[in-house]
Amino acid sequence: MSSGIIKQFYSLANSGNPIIISDYKIANISNAPIKLVIFSDFECPTCKVFSEMIPTFANRYLGKIDIQYFFYPIDIDCNPYVQKTLHPNACKAAYAASCMPSQNFTNIHDTFFLNQEKFDKGYLDQFIKTNHLEECMANPKTKIKVLALVEAAKPYDLNVTPNFLVNGVKIEGVIPMEPMLAIFDEILRRSTN
Repeated sequence: MSSGIIKQFYSLANSGNPIIISDYKIANISNAPIKLVIFSDFECPTCKVFSEMIPTFANRYLGKIDIQYFFYPIDIDCNPYVQKTLHPNACKAAYAASCMPSQNFTNIHDTFFLNQEKFDKGYLDQFIKTNHLEECMANPKTKIKVLALVEAAKPYDLNVTPNFLVNGVKIEGVIPMEPMLAIFDEILRRSTN
């Protein structure tokens, strides 16, 4: 099965990596052989499933994987490329995350996905208040920062979240853990040959 997944992965077109580097990193190894770029939405249930796999990737490939996160809310309030709002708190969550120090992003990422079901119950408002983010949330520069990451996704013609790039190869939705690990293992094997 792994050989079929690997063959399929290497048959896909390489779309390249985004023209900008996200400040929001889960693993920051610029010269890593494995580059994972995630386009995600904090209110997306499928993104939550994928987010639960990320610690395994980061730990198993420690020092060999670079993981960048790009905000891609399915919310017309901050994403001009979606037709309608599916996640009405997604922009607010992206703004709040962007207002926090980027070196704390892994914790924010995990906390937001863990509390995703509470977004409609005032969780984000309380988070913003507790962390004194009101001024940052009201600052137009915050929206510009989030929109720049949304814009970086434009060349990839995203229709769903999550979407991600593995060394420039676009994959839509979530694939199971084992095929992901097989792809990463093969990238490492080829990088040492």
